Amino acid sequence: MAPSRVGLYNPAFEHDACGVAMVVDMYGRRSRDIVDKAITALLNLEHRGAQGAEPHTGDGAGILIQVPDEFLRAVVDFELPERGSYATGMAFLPQSSKEAAEACAAVEKIVEAEGLEVIGWRDMPTDESSLGALARDAMPTFRQVFISGASGMELERRVYVIRKRAEHELDGVLPIVRASHRITLAGSRRVRLRLRHNGAIVYRCGLLVKSFCRSG
Repeated sequence: MAPSRVGLYNPAFEHDACGVAMVVDMYGRRSRDIVDKAITALLNLEHRGAQGAEPHTGDGAGILIQVPDEFLRAVVDFELPERGSYATGMAFLPQSSKEAAEACAAVEKIVEAEGLEVIGWRDMPTDESSLGALARDAMPTFRQVFISGASGMELERRVYVIRKRAEHELDGVLPIVRASHRITLAGSRRVRLRLRHNGAIVYRCGLLVKSFCRSG
């Protein structure tokens, strides 16, 4: 039996969608335990995801977490500004190293035009062992970009503009890398930036849920 309309709830607006689980500490305390609980919740949402014609490629799974500032300082070979004074995110670039370098240079020009500075790029470690053939064929070059030059809401606004400009202005300029929706270069886009300043970062890929959780 369908639920009845109550208060602000209207069953007419119910739609099936991807599953989402939320795990938080109400006092804002950071811990690995939160991540572990989120991964457990993700495993319990496996039935919400789609699977491709070959068994090891899915429509994607991921997790959004707070930016791990201490970890990032330990793994990059350049100095980061104080927490909250830089933005970081994942860049999904063409597979060719030459074309990936051209894409990075193009992104840096946009960042400079918006009055900010790219302080460094991090080559992301990857493990292809659990990828299906389709996902492996579409896998882009992964790099993490770090941007500074403002803080607070001003940085947030400029980062948003940079992300949109990169995705629209570089469309059609760089060679396409085939990929499924929001995994790498969505649709016809050649460069995709998962760029954020508001204290969160997204890890997402074209894996099945179980494969994603093993990689975490």
